[in-house]
Amino acid sequence: MRITWKGPALAALAVLGLVAGPRGTGAAAAPPAVPPACPAAVPVSDIKPGLVGTGWTVSQGTAPQPFTVTVLGVLPGAIAPGVDMVVFQGDSPALTAAGGIWAGMSGSPVYTKDGRLIGSVSYGLTAAPSPIGGITPAASMLTLLGNPSATGTKAAATVPLPRGLAGHAAAPNAGLAPLTVPLAVSGLSASRLGTVNARLQQSGSPLRAYAGSAAPGSAAPAGGIFPGSNFAAAVSYGDLTEAAIGTTTAVCGSTALAFGHPMTFGGAVNLSAHTANAVAVVKDATFGSFKLATVGPIAGTVDQDRTVGLRAKLGAGPKGTVPVRSTVHSGTRARTATTWVTMDRFLADVATNHLLGNLDRVFDQVGTGQATVSWTIRGTQAGGPDWQLTHSDRYASQFDAAYESITELYGQIQSIVGNPYATVKITDVSVTATITPDYGQYTVESVQAKENGAWVNLTDTVRVTPGATLDLRVRLAAYRAPDRLVDVALKVPAGAVDSGSLSVVGGLNESAASPAQRTFAALLASLRDAPRNDTVTVSLNLSGAKGDRTVQQVVPLDQVVDGEQDYSVTT
Repeated sequence: MRITWKGPALAALAVLGLVAGPRGTGAAAAPPAVPPACPAAVPVSDIKPGLVGTGWTVSQGTAPQPFTVTVLGVLPGAIAPGVDMVVFQGDSPALTAAGGIWAGMSGSPVYTKDGRLIGSVSYGLTAAPSPIGGITPAASMLTLLGNPSATGTKAAATVPLPRGLAGHAAAPNAGLAPLTVPLAVSGLSASRLGTVNARLQQSGSPLRAYAGSAAPGSAAPAGGIFPGSNFAAAVSYGDLTEAAIGTTTAVCGSTALAFGHPMTFGGAVNLSAHTANAVAVVKDATFGSFKLATVGPIAGTVDQDRTVGLRAKLGAGPKGTVPVRSTVHSGTRARTATTWVTMDRFLADVATNHLLGNLDRVFDQVGTGQATVSWTIRGTQAGGPDWQLTHSDRYASQFDAAYESITELYGQIQSIVGNPYATVKITDVSVTATITPDYGQYTVESVQAKENGAWVNLTDTVRVTPGATLDLRVRLAAYRAPDRLVDVALKVPAGAVDSGSLSVVGGLNESAASPAQRTFAALLASLRDAPRNDTVTVSLNLSGAKGDRTVQQVVPLDQVVDGEQDYSVTT
């Protein structure tokens, strides 16, 4: 008989004796028809090899199913100082079909026959899928209900199995590590997800990105989060959703516990908690089987991300989410998208991935092209006025025009979020972009100066006359087009000149100047006035009796400009 989660109906069947567990020595007793929402914890000292319990998790849909757990041993302090790990072997038809524990089981509660909570399934073998795993003890997880900082020590990345327990594992030298957490990501193509995964792997994150559904910003009906249910924690929702998929361990009043290990290990966080619906458990012998799920409405706010799991306040979603809106045009196509980001620390990543996904959707190709992008970032400042930054630029690439268009926005958001001058909060990001398959670029090839009415090619030096005008002609080599000439006239300051230099720089080679003052306002000014890629900047820098002086002219053009020419100055 297949047992599924039916709430009170299942409880009624249990009373009639129609739901029963296997009998016999060592077999699991009948599991609680409805696992206690906020059960008592089994002391770790009472957890011995051979103890049999029942776990609950979802493999498809939203109804948890039971699986049998047999304790193999306890590893003292294996998760963190003072946090032990219970090693177990699991068994159920779903586990057999998946080859063992799957990503997305993190947080699955395990109970004794009398309804006490042993803990949550949270660790698995680092090699191929296996029924051997690790449980985060309930006694440690329940500390999240009170003082979360008491378990703030970082969890071990990998826990080696003692020789006696290693014999149970498929791989003889395998260790236990936090279960991989499926990261459901909407709005990005498969190739872009590969880039996301490369960055996650490089950072040592337990997250692994898969194509997922866009999560709505609406409120979920009450009761969607319960022990054994799907649990999603999102750094963003809407067009570009990034939500980690796991399992709920316990619900104590209006507080839920999940995962049994960190997600981002961010401590005090502000993530949105969502319901989820499991489409299937995908068997994968290479990277490990994983739960594929759609992310549902908002069920609460995750406010703690610690060594022993996540804590969520059920009900309202997180406050202070930042809307990121983009409108992209390409030919006759146009699309507007909106994503909500839960925390500033994720804003640069999410905003640029959001823009990239919208560019890809409208451009509908990866390759040669150019784009113009404009953005406005608004925010507040503690003890200061509200602020706004607006900037625009042009980009071009022969390989990936969409990707080339997002990097400057990323850098500007990061500069604001991480600024050392003031406590600020970004409240809104708005982007407009136009992208075409037409590629064009200029390169600064040479510079001429007018001497006695004739244009002379500059080699190493340029002659200037204080108080006179220096006439220059910049030759720009154009991609698959005739060269372009740009004339510039610089007024040389009066006064003796001891030394100097002339630079002619394409926008792609320019970098933003450091703020003149160490203030947030100066930082915003430098970001706002950052040199555009489609300009040529001609600078005459002189030193003399009147001190250092600079004369500069910025010439806007219709394509990005690369290259640079530098000369010394004589009089």
